[in-house]
Amino acid sequence: MNKTLIASTWCGLLLLAASCQKQIDNPTVASEACAPDQPALRTVRDAEGSVTFDPLVRQYCISRSISGPGGLDSTDIGVLCGSIPEPLQRVNSKVVFSGVYKAYTPSLTGVPVHNRYYYLEVSQAKVELNLE
Repeated sequence: MNKTLIASTWCGLLLLAASCQKQIDNPTVASEACAPDQPALRTVRDAEGSVTFDPLVRQYCISRSISGPGGLDSTDIGVLCGSIPEPLQRVNSKVVFSGVYKAYTPSLTGVPVHNRYYYLEVSQAKVELNLE
């Protein structure tokens, strides 16, 4: 009986530790246009990604991996537009977002061939924060 109590206590603590994440619903980016002269390339809804700070563009981004044919993977890097809410400044946080990708026009050097840069206007996002 003592072993059962100890095992139950450990399981409870593990579940408690695993639940130390919090979601912040719908932080929105200001409606400032990143590239008003650029047409929307694609719209995403409930896409999964992670918050990054990209040293090449010195800006917060949302990166998402895309599996291609034959196992070739690429990464779409959406440079965030407008005023960036604090939750979208938490690097390595997972995010589910909706928004519009537009052409990123500045020329970048030293970019891995599998990385594609876009402006990203986020209409809504759910950020999962790890509160450790």
